[in-house]
Amino acid sequence: MTKDMILQKHDVELFKEWGYSEEHISKIQKAIEVSTYELCEAEAPYNTVKFLTASEAYKKLGHIEFLSGVARSTFSLHYSKNCATDKKHSVFFNSKSLYKVY
Repeated sequence: MTKDMILQKHDVELFKEWGYSEEHISKIQKAIEVSTYELCEAEAPYNTVKFLTASEAYKKLGHIEFLSGVARSTFSLHYSKNCATDKKHSVFFNSKSLYKVY
């Protein structure tokens, strides 16, 4: 990932190793740009602590966890990943803006 959250060649190769197609990877890149990210409590009632930018979410989770989380959210509308270094919080990915839901 670059500072402006553009997938790099090694990111694309990783997604291909995970079984994603070029079309999927393009959609994941779009999800990075349009998704919302929330820092939430890791335990019930899972309250939102604050909204994050993609870059802040990336820093909270790390490279692999961010990529796997955003990929999962891209195709299931939302997903949550626990922060590795901050056990009290998780990052909630919301990618529903990729789809027109009626």
